[in-house]
Formats: sequence, structure tokens, C-alpha cells
Amino acid sequence: ACEKAGQWEKALEVFESMEGRGIAPDVYSFNAAITACKKGRQWEKALKLFGSMNKHALKPNNVTFSSIIGACKAGGQWEIALDLFESMKSCGVEPDAISFLDAISACEEGFQWEKALELLNKMSDYGLKENVNVYSTVIAACKSCGKWEKALELFNLMQSKGLAPDVPSYNAVIEALDSAQRFDEAVALILEARDKTFYAKQFSSTLRIDLHECSAAVARTALRAILMELKVGLRTPSEILVITGQGRHSEGEAVLPGVVRDFLRILPGPEMTEIPENPGRFVLTRDSVMEWLQSQR
Repeated sequence: ACEKAGQWEKALEVFESMEGRGIAPDVYSFNAAITACKKGRQWEKALKLFGSMNKHALKPNNVTFSSIIGACKAGGQWEIALDLFESMKSCGVEPDAISFLDAISACEEGFQWEKALELLNKMSDYGLKENVNVYSTVIAACKSCGKWEKALELFNLMQSKGLAPDVPSYNAVIEALDSAQRFDEAVALILEARDKTFYAKQFSSTLRIDLHECSAAVARTALRAILMELKVGLRTPSEILVITGQGRHSEGEAVLPGVVRDFLRILPGPEMTEIPENPGRFVLTRDSVMEWLQSQR
């Protein structure tokens, strides 16, 4: 219960008190304790627990490996995470789709796009079918390494296999294209996704665009799409409220508000009107939109 509630320290205290109370830990309690370490980013404690299972004559299972791989990945130890994945078979545990996903996610963390692709191709050796989550993570690994062509190839391959892309897969390939300055292709994809009712917050109204849950690349692409539609007459010029958020839920300094404003200044886009009482929002007035459209002719 503590592990599920995110109270990882309490979960470890309960686990460590078991032996003192004469209760022998089993695989399930080890799994819960290692998962608690994963949530608390305590990869070294997770490894210590994993190593101590032998002392209790316990064998790890798929859940154990998924948790320990995830704990090492969360702690930035992607090489150890991959080593653990590779050790599964020697421990008598067949990797399942979840452990493959965890290992591929570790490849993304370590900028190992070729290894991520290798793992994707290896899934069939274990009778496992690739899914959208796995493809999205491999695409993200390619994006992280600047391999936009491979990211786009995988995005198309996924669909040819009958797997419908979701928001994370669209995000990954849009970010790859934005990074490669393939702006028109990125815009085409975000509009395709919009037609599938994705990005509802960003495109639900012609009077506002809510970007505060977007990455910088997706935010830029959404704005490019709106400006393109204004330019070709697919959108009626009007006042547009742009919401970036103030970064209250961000770790460290908020990035998106500055990124969005810088993007419109450098492009240049319509002039922004700030809202002093709410720095997480600004307005593109109808006059500024009209003036910008005139400058584009």
C-alpha cells in the first residue's frame, strides 16, 4: 500500500522491519520494496535488495526485473539497466513486453538508438508483438540522437503494421522533425493528429491555444500550424489567447513561457500583448494578427 501511494521511504521501513518481526520476505515483498526504490530514485538501494534475494533463496520474476531495470533507468544508470535486462535469460526469466519496454526506455535515456532498434527487432524472437508504446519509445530514442529519418521511418512502419499512433508517438516524431528543422513535415503531422482528435487542448478553440502541457517542439509546431492556417485563409483572423503556463509544475525554472515568446519574436509572428497579472498567458490581438498577415503578402 505504501509503495502504491508513493511513500517509498515508508515502504522500505516496513520491508526492513519484516525480519525483525520474524517474517520472511517473499518475492512479492521484494518486488514492492524495489518498486518503492524505483519511485524514490534509489537505484543503489534497489540493486542491494535485488542482490539480497539470493540469501533468501528467492528467484526474481518479470515484475522484479521490470522494477530493478526501471529503478536503474530512473537513477540515470542506463548501462546497468541494460545489463540487468541481458541477464534475465540466465536467471531463468523470459523477457516480456514490459521488460522490453523498460530496456528500450533505458536506451532512450542513454542515447542508444541502435540498441533500442535492436531490442525492437528482437521481440519477435520471444514470440512478443510490438505495440505502440514500444514503437513510441524507440522513436523517442532516435529523436534524442538526431535520427529524424529513422524516427519517421519507424512511425510509418508502425502504421503499416496496423498500429495506430497515439499522442506520445506523434510527440516523438514531431520533436524529431522540429529538431531537424523539417518544419513543414512537423506541421503536417500535428494537423493529421488534430484530425484524429488528438491535441484537443491545443486546437479546441479558434480563440485560444493551450500549450502548457506541450514540449517546446510541439508548442512551436502547434503555433506554426495556426499561423499557416491563418496565412492560407483556413482560419478566420481573431484575437487568440495563448496559454503557456507559469511553470508551477515544472522541475526547476519554467522553460516553455520563454520558448514560446522567443519563437514568435524570432519568426517573427504577430505582436504579443502581455497580461501583467498572469505571466502564463499572452494575447495575439486581432489587429496584430491582421498586421502580421499583411506583412506576409
